[in-house]
Amino acid sequence: MNFNMTTGYAVGVMAYMSQSYPQLKTAKEIAEEVGVTPLYLIKILHRLLDANLLSSEQGRYGGYRLSKEPEKTFIYDIVIAMEKRVQPYAKGRRVNETAPAITTPWFVASESYFRILESKLLIEMKKTTIQEFYNQYM
Repeated sequence: MNFNMTTGYAVGVMAYMSQSYPQLKTAKEIAEEVGVTPLYLIKILHRLLDANLLSSEQGRYGGYRLSKEPEKTFIYDIVIAMEKRVQPYAKGRRVNETAPAITTPWFVASESYFRILESKLLIEMKKTTIQEFYNQYM
C-alpha cells in the first residue's frame, strides 16, 4: 500500500495541530512548521476541512484547529481524507510473467502475505490517534 506525499504532509499538519489544540493556528504558521508552500498547504487544509477533521474561523484572529480532541482523531481518518482511494494490495501485482516457474509459488504466497500485512496496517491506523502518533514518532 503506497500513500502519496500529500498524505504524509496532512499527517504532519494534524500532528502539529494536535499539540496546540484547541488554539487556532494560521495557515502561515502551519506551512512554516510543516515545511510546505502556503499554496500547497491550502490544498491540504481544504481536504481536511471537507472531511471535518479541521475547523476554521475567519477574521483577523482566525485560523485552523482540530475539529475534535487529538485523542479522538485517528490516522485512518486522515488517510481516507487525503487518498483518492485506499485499496489493499492489488492481486497479481507482483507476479512476474517472465520469471521461472519455480518462483511462482513465492509470488502466490507473497500476495497472501501482503494482503495480511495491509489489513493489519489499516486496523492499526483505525486504532491510532493523532496524539499517540505524535507521542511515538515526533
